[in-house]
Amino acid sequence: MRGGAMALMPEEFSQLDLPTSFKIYVQYLVYWIANDRSKPELSHDNARYFYLAYIAVARVIDSIEQSLVASSAWVDGFRVDLNRFPEYSATGIASVPGCEACHFRQNRTATFCVTLSGTPYSRLELAPPRSVEYLASSEADCDTADVAGDDGAGSMTAMYKVGRTCKQRSELCHELHHYFYHLAHYVDIALLPALSKEGANDQSDLNPDDLVSTLEEEGVIDRLFHDFKSLLTRAKAGFTT
Repeated sequence: MRGGAMALMPEEFSQLDLPTSFKIYVQYLVYWIANDRSKPELSHDNARYFYLAYIAVARVIDSIEQSLVASSAWVDGFRVDLNRFPEYSATGIASVPGCEACHFRQNRTATFCVTLSGTPYSRLELAPPRSVEYLASSEADCDTADVAGDDGAGSMTAMYKVGRTCKQRSELCHELHHYFYHLAHYVDIALLPALSKEGANDQSDLNPDDLVSTLEEEGVIDRLFHDFKSLLTRAKAGFTT
């Protein structure tokens, strides 16, 4: 871990705003990708630095997601599958009686078929390692592990015929719940030109700080944060649908 990771001193951690926290977490993802997509070894202070930034972003996401879920009255199976599968698609269908996603199924008409797919994973894989004093349950709540079924099966699919409201809200909830998963994918893609330009064959030779600087110079982090704010705005508007 090079010195560039410690842009702030420990006493300043509590003052991190959302844009700064987001940028720091993207920085961590660069370290994670450069370390062959596994948690890098971090000093106590660096672990604290990255983890608190992650928590700041996760709490904003989880707060909105939980509010949407609480107002949606979904059946347990649908909620579990939303959290389980990282890919979401919806297609319009001819109207059929009943919504398979919620407890109001008898009074709803399904007009969409929602398909949930992909390989289940644990969100803990994308969380920075925690320093000892930050293992309290209040922070751990943001790191709920959503994993595959008991058999650890790979890619699978779940399908539900749902009404318009459940489709709109479930799409937002899914995007929020799996945000870190897709953010890591976007950062990975954004790094490909830089990695190809450097001709790096061995990721152990990569300088993560140089890669972060490249993303900043190209405006990638600013664009990702703009998209993140747009998601939060859309999700908050979802309460009115």
